[in-house]
Amino acid sequence: MHLFDLDDYSLSAIVSLLSQCDSLNLSLTSRKLHPFAKRHALSSIEIENAQQLKRIFGYLLEDAPNRLGCVRTLKVSQCAFDGPSNEDYSTAPLLADVLEGATRLRTLTLEVVGDVVKVEPRVAAALCRLDQLVELHLHELTSASFELVGRLSCTPRKLGLWGRNDDGPNESERCDGTLLLSAPVLRYVRSLHLSMLRIANQQALPPGADVQRPTTHWPDLRDLKIENTYVSAATLVDAFPNVEAIHFDSRKDIEEWNRRDDIDVVLWRAERLRAGTRRLTGKSKDDKFLTVETACWSRDIDRAYGTREDFTQWTISCRVRWLMFDLVHNENAANKLLPIMERTSPVVLSLQRLPTMEKPSFWKGFAISAPRIRYLDLTLASDMLLETKLVFRIHALPALSQLPLVALRLCRVKPASLYVHDMDESRVIVYPGWRLAMRDLASDIAKAVTSLSVLCVGEGALVLNDALSRYRFCGPALWWRIVPNDEPAPSERESDGEGAEDEEGEDDDEDNDDGGDSDEEADGSDEEGSDDYGGKGSEGEASENESDEDEDASTQKLTVILGPDRSRRMVPISRDLGEHIRAYLESSKFTETSPFNDELFALLERTAVPREPVAEPY
Repeated sequence: MHLFDLDDYSLSAIVSLLSQCDSLNLSLTSRKLHPFAKRHALSSIEIENAQQLKRIFGYLLEDAPNRLGCVRTLKVSQCAFDGPSNEDYSTAPLLADVLEGATRLRTLTLEVVGDVVKVEPRVAAALCRLDQLVELHLHELTSASFELVGRLSCTPRKLGLWGRNDDGPNESERCDGTLLLSAPVLRYVRSLHLSMLRIANQQALPPGADVQRPTTHWPDLRDLKIENTYVSAATLVDAFPNVEAIHFDSRKDIEEWNRRDDIDVVLWRAERLRAGTRRLTGKSKDDKFLTVETACWSRDIDRAYGTREDFTQWTISCRVRWLMFDLVHNENAANKLLPIMERTSPVVLSLQRLPTMEKPSFWKGFAISAPRIRYLDLTLASDMLLETKLVFRIHALPALSQLPLVALRLCRVKPASLYVHDMDESRVIVYPGWRLAMRDLASDIAKAVTSLSVLCVGEGALVLNDALSRYRFCGPALWWRIVPNDEPAPSERESDGEGAEDEEGEDDDEDNDDGGDSDEEADGSDEEGSDDYGGKGSEGEASENESDEDEDASTQKLTVILGPDRSRRMVPISRDLGEHIRAYLESSKFTETSPFNDELFALLERTAVPREPVAEPY
């Protein structure tokens, strides 16, 4: 069968697998494929600079009826309006022309709205007429331009609104987003992201206020993300009663905004600014300026993310399946997490950059505060692996052994290893013998926490992920599954099982001294660039059988028999499968009563797909 004998649906599906550049090239080769290739090439457009804006928008407007109708996704970055010395909005009319003609847009992101609308009002009018949008993100809104949100005719499922990000310490120009709560655009929104806004308390509005009172709640909303925004918890609880996931990062009560001109508050904020971070550590003598809010949802929440300050200023009292804490800076801050954990009683807990604490107070209260935890995702901050191992063994393991844990991921990062961009796994360097050191640490954990079925240890850095709006771990990691040991123990070791295991470990260490580089080479399937650690990358003519033997030898070294009766065994699993298991544990499918057995593991093993090493763009 010839390619052109396929029906239109099949040809369209084939073309959709190409990149935009390849689609444009293909459109010039065949009249039969031209409409499919052109439609795919123009379906998604991202404008990153002023030259692109003029060239691409000019091309679209040359044949607007046949080209603008193909555009489904459009993103215009802030850099598209950068001039030689400052912002240049002379091309705003081009944007207005495109928005007026691209009536079939489904996804739209504009990183500059306030100044563009001020220069070219037609942009606001065109935005309000787009009625097929399912995803809309508007940045750099001002109080004057925010009124267009109330006139939008679209009913998106995902909505993001950002105020201006150039406010001074007094934040006197913070964008007023109060009218959003009465805007029809929220009718079917499932995911809402608000940043750099202020929203007044609806119940506190005077009778003659110009702002319209909300006429209804918005029950369809499920995912709520609030960043650097003044809005009370009571307002959010009342407007969005069916929220399932919340993400709070520096959310403040609107009362703090109302007191912004108080000289004491101004001095207090200046002190916070001099501290170099919005997250002050320790106990502040100025806590009197923080309003403690008690309004909370009456239903359980699936996911909740926030800083310690966010959950201290707001007394969250509902149960949370997956509780995530942002960077924990010191032992005092860690101890303040315990009451929050006790109120929320999570099943899954993520702690970012927890300090290596020499005092046992935190871990003593850990098991009491969170008795339901089944999966713990823990990132420890420590300069030395030996310090991590000693403190963790002494203080943490006795507490973790009291919990019904089925999975644990323990990653070590250096206290200063925080990256905003330009970081990927291939740049994380590990020392020779790292795999065996991690195996020993994992073995100690598995021996102490007998309920574990899956275990991971890793070492790397924390990298800010823009899509998640939080830090994620980046670096090599090893995964194990802990299963019953069906292999009979040798008769000479039956009376001394633990000693036999120690002897086996000593043999492994000796083998590593002779050829430790092979262990690092075996990790190449997990991380890009790992050939730099191998020492045998130049021997590219090794046979497939020898490669399989090396992999088997590495697997044997990472396999550990557990317990004095040798009843359990740590079996290494692939990084792909481990990350797939982690995704399941973080999903809403994993609850307090979810089974974690061989049947589930077999299903996850069948559905695992190869992962791409994650890197943050520059």
